[in-house]
Amino acid sequence: MEKKGEYEKYAFIAGLIGVLVLMFLVIKPVITALLGGIILAFIFYPIYTRIKKWVKNETASTFFTLLIILLIITIPLGFIANSLVKEAGVLVEYSKAINAPPDSECTHATACKVAEWFRDLSSNSRLDESIRSFLTQLSEQFASFATRLLSSFPLKFLQFFILLFSTFVFLRDGRKIFSDYRKYIKKLVML
Repeated sequence: MEKKGEYEKYAFIAGLIGVLVLMFLVIKPVITALLGGIILAFIFYPIYTRIKKWVKNETASTFFTLLIILLIITIPLGFIANSLVKEAGVLVEYSKAINAPPDSECTHATACKVAEWFRDLSSNSRLDESIRSFLTQLSEQFASFATRLLSSFPLKFLQFFILLFSTFVFLRDGRKIFSDYRKYIKKLVML
């Protein structure tokens, strides 16, 4: 009888640990976004205080600080995304030109020159097959990456929203929140 109670205790502890691990895995993206919001609020707090001197409303000054943060984040990301899309298009053109038959018509001058160079280089059939295999694998990897990126978009959007919301809250009410926690921790320590 005692062994049954002991097994139940260990099974309960193992089950509790399993549930806690699963809970952590579920809320990990939220925790990451919250920590990012705290870090952004800490970094941009001096800008918030300067804006708050001009705009007397805390909510409005927090909103303007968030707009500055969004501009700092989105403008460089926009340039990077634009460059990546252009480069992907060029890669597709080169891949098409290289894989096209030698007497086919070419639409992009540089791609035609690269295709000619590859054809001259790949007079060896093994090398030609290796180049074609590499380009096929590269295009498959790119398609796989694009699929993963699109499928993770809802989670990334949610994380971005939580990041912005937590930044907003910690900019506006961060001092109050942390001072309340300090008081609470001091009370716990005094017990």
